[in-house]
Amino acid sequence: MSLTLLLLLEQAVILTCLNSNLPVTNNNENKRRHTNMSEESSSLSTRMAAEIAECSARHIQSLIKKGKLSASRDDGGNYLIDKSEFYRVFPNAHMARMVTKSDEQNSRTALEVEVKYLKEMLAEKAKQNEFLHKQLEAANTEKNALLETLTSNQKLLEHTSQKKRKKFLGVF
Repeated sequence: MSLTLLLLLEQAVILTCLNSNLPVTNNNENKRRHTNMSEESSSLSTRMAAEIAECSARHIQSLIKKGKLSASRDDGGNYLIDKSEFYRVFPNAHMARMVTKSDEQNSRTALEVEVKYLKEMLAEKAKQNEFLHKQLEAANTEKNALLETLTSNQKLLEHTSQKKRKKFLGVF
């Protein structure tokens, strides 16, 4: 009687998966995935352990071979190190990782402050640039006005000096 209930339940799951476009898997695959997920959460690969301990993966493997760090092998022959065993051998790795995270947060905060400061500096420089452009434009306008005045005064002087020469010399 329970076998028929299991079959009905399995058929209902398959129909639900088909209706919702989910992949259909059998129970053995689900169990395998579940055990792999639990193994991944409680154990580390040699590469992950090396990253946390800030050393090479070969160093971790040599510790395993020397018996200083115990580990098991997975189906592919790779070492799996229990996290508690890893932190027994590398007790400061956990603290270093926490310090690294706080350092990352501090550096990120520092970078955010620096970006904010640089944006403020950029805005101030843009204001200064606009002010200097206005001053340059005013200076150019004043220069042109002075040049026009100078040119007109020069022409006026030339004109008056020519009149005086004619009267002074009288002959020419």
